[in-house]
Amino acid sequence: MGMPKILSPVTSFEGAVEVISAGADEIYCAVKVPGAVHLLNRPEFCCISTYHELGRIANYAHSKGVETIVTLELPFMSEFMGKQMKEHISSCVNEGIDALIVGDIGLITMIKDMGLGIPIYASTLLVAMNYEAVDFIRKLGVKRVILERHMSIEEIGEVVQRNKDVEIEVFIHGQGCSNINANCHLEFARASPVAMQKVVSGIKGMITPCRWPFDIYEVGNGERRIARAPILDAFTFCSLCRLPELIETGLTGLKIVGRCLPPTYQVKATKMYRDLVDLIERGQRRGFNRVQRKRFYRMVESFEEQPFQPELQNPDGSWSAAGSLRDILCTEGRCYYSPFFRAPYKRSVS
Repeated sequence: MGMPKILSPVTSFEGAVEVISAGADEIYCAVKVPGAVHLLNRPEFCCISTYHELGRIANYAHSKGVETIVTLELPFMSEFMGKQMKEHISSCVNEGIDALIVGDIGLITMIKDMGLGIPIYASTLLVAMNYEAVDFIRKLGVKRVILERHMSIEEIGEVVQRNKDVEIEVFIHGQGCSNINANCHLEFARASPVAMQKVVSGIKGMITPCRWPFDIYEVGNGERRIARAPILDAFTFCSLCRLPELIETGLTGLKIVGRCLPPTYQVKATKMYRDLVDLIERGQRRGFNRVQRKRFYRMVESFEEQPFQPELQNPDGSWSAAGSLRDILCTEGRCYYSPFFRAPYKRSVS
């Protein structure tokens, strides 16, 4: 069985160089749409700034045997936006990219009608959660489908086995969400950059209300602040411990989420998953023995990169981060592809 590709986010040429060096098989990015209305653009720090920089990234990636993919996940809702999107797509394709991630059926149809001959990957925003949905998307001419996150590994395996004519990719690391993708309007409820900076104290990546940290108060006998956490449940999820099971399903790709997160996070997450996938591949060839399993879990325990950690109040009244990735994610059961996402913050914060 072949090993899945690791797809990692980038937001600059310099970042792309580092992420590729860390072991990405593919990189993906958004590109700023010049002069576009706000709806068609992510915040500046989530995007490649120019088509010229995109071309530099694609050329460098190709020199290292890595593919460059551009994401077009935001919809357009009027004719003048459609014209902008056509120009944007053509400009990206002209820079030598390898595929497009698309989250809108209308966009898929438009790209096919443009006759660009470029592979289309269906975004998780199309909410494919079963064989029938994936088969419908395949019939639109899509080469790869990125599954919705609220699935078990058994369900992923069934989709992979029944859909032999389309590649299947899943998220493995990044911000999670209790909502089904494309069924939540908070995605477009963005504050102004100034207001956002005030709320998140300069932490990049918290671009929607569900990713903001909120102060939590205990009321009754007086009122006191007891925690600071993203209570709308867009907390980080990972699948480090479940990686061997995911790979056994035969899926094509492993996607790291984080276009709006710092480059250090993008690089560290890529390096960790590269090392683990390589370890699992060696284990498949030689047998995943007890020594290798111990090394696997030591590597998992060593991974501490965290885009945002909740703060808890200590008995003495001081504040501190709730703990390392292992302390929080493993204790709280914050795993992708558990039977259901478990409720976070089970521990007492008082």
